Amino acid sequence: MIINGDKQIKIPLPFLHDKTVLYVDSRLGISHNYIEYFKYDLLERFNGAGYLFLFLPDLVKNISPEILQYQFPGHKCILLVEDLYHNIQEIAHLDDKNGFIYKQNDHIYFRPIPESPDQSIKAAIDDFISSLNHVYMEEEHTVLFRKIKPFKKRNSEFYNIDQNWDLPKQESSITYHDFVDEERLAPKAQAVIDAWEEIERRFGITLEDLDIILGYRIRLSRLRITTSNRIFLPDLEGNPEVKLDDLTKALYFFYLRHPKGAAFKELLDYEDEIYHIYMGITGREDREGIRKSVSSLVAPFSTGRDSCVSRIKKAFKDIVGDRIAKYYYIDGRAGDTRTVSIDRDLVIWEH
Repeated sequence: MIINGDKQIKIPLPFLHDKTVLYVDSRLGISHNYIEYFKYDLLERFNGAGYLFLFLPDLVKNISPEILQYQFPGHKCILLVEDLYHNIQEIAHLDDKNGFIYKQNDHIYFRPIPESPDQSIKAAIDDFISSLNHVYMEEEHTVLFRKIKPFKKRNSEFYNIDQNWDLPKQESSITYHDFVDEERLAPKAQAVIDAWEEIERRFGITLEDLDIILGYRIRLSRLRITTSNRIFLPDLEGNPEVKLDDLTKALYFFYLRHPKGAAFKELLDYEDEIYHIYMGITGREDREGIRKSVSSLVAPFSTGRDSCVSRIKKAFKDIVGDRIAKYYYIDGRAGDTRTVSIDRDLVIWEH
């Protein structure tokens, strides 16, 4: 299937697995800089569409210097990335065009994006991700929704899965969670589901209730912010540092200072405060440039702000995992108040 007329690449590219997207641009121009700046946001967005996003410069950086020197003697990282992009473009006959190579249903396609102002690049990427998300949702739909037939077992209603498409009209009380392909479940997984249904019957609680209950058992590390504005988790082994760029720290420190939080649309009201926080963190002396950075951060529909939020989330997830990280990062529903939920008694400001 070709989406939106994307070019199909006939030559196999063995480094691409199914549901994978790779950005290519041998010129390392405007679009490359845009991708690099928003890569954490793109990681999440592609993941939401069911795809893994590969950014070649990061992959190269993760290779040890010894291996790089042995395999590519005399190459610097940036030159190596340019060579690799150029080689991929030659193999795939892309004629120096920049864009996304992606694999889907055992076929490989190329989606070009413009080498033009940021808004055009953003629009092209949004359109591409939307097309991927549409296909992903279609595939998910065909897996989840099957015809089901109720039968009685231990005085409870369970469901067998039939491969036909039509849903039984007489079953109006069926919920999303009933659409489970039991044939694909391992015995251990089925045992967990059975045990959970028993807990639901005995105690009348939902998964959300259980999540709150388990939350009380989590022992969080303190969050220590040094006089040099570095962030550490001192109660974890090795006293790991949470590394963020200065502008992202400014946004994070603002939310730490406001336990009740603020919606993104309200940040314009706090522009001066965030400006002063950023001034105290950054070593930049260009006050006009600092003001522009903060203005861009608090602007409505700011992609820069969204990227900062994604970086904060990823930084904590990489250290403590998904379950505990949610207590540390900025969270909340779109349009609603965003907060950092950690108890402020656990936040240590050394300045």
